[in-house]
Amino acid sequence: MTENEREMIRLKSPPLSLLPQIVRVAAFMIASRLDFTLEEVEDLRIAVDEACNHALLHSPAASDVEVKIYIDGQSMEIEILSSIAEKYSEGRGISNSLSRLIMEAVVDKLDIDHQGEHCRISLVKSKRGVQAQEG
Repeated sequence: MTENEREMIRLKSPPLSLLPQIVRVAAFMIASRLDFTLEEVEDLRIAVDEACNHALLHSPAASDVEVKIYIDGQSMEIEILSSIAEKYSEGRGISNSLSRLIMEAVVDKLDIDHQGEHCRISLVKSKRGVQAQEG
């Protein structure tokens, strides 16, 4: 399925402490409709918490955090886009952190991209058995 054939849901919010809960509920509802197992939904919850908390911790108060959820029937991609406050621009990345290790353990694909003042975290989770069929 190409990028154009996937459905996309977009959420945009200031970096509020409520954001991880909102994204978790959205991810739960979508994953449930796609018939993800309870274990797969829990994996998404853990990964979303880690990614959103990173975005909230490092975002300037006057910025927005944007969340895009892509669905194709067999998998979900949750993309979190945020700005990085100047005081965190050096040495506070997620590259070798415990959060990264946790996310890698619970999703099928993780992509973290820090470029200048912006951070993009992409989490991909497929329904059980889809990876084996594709691989």
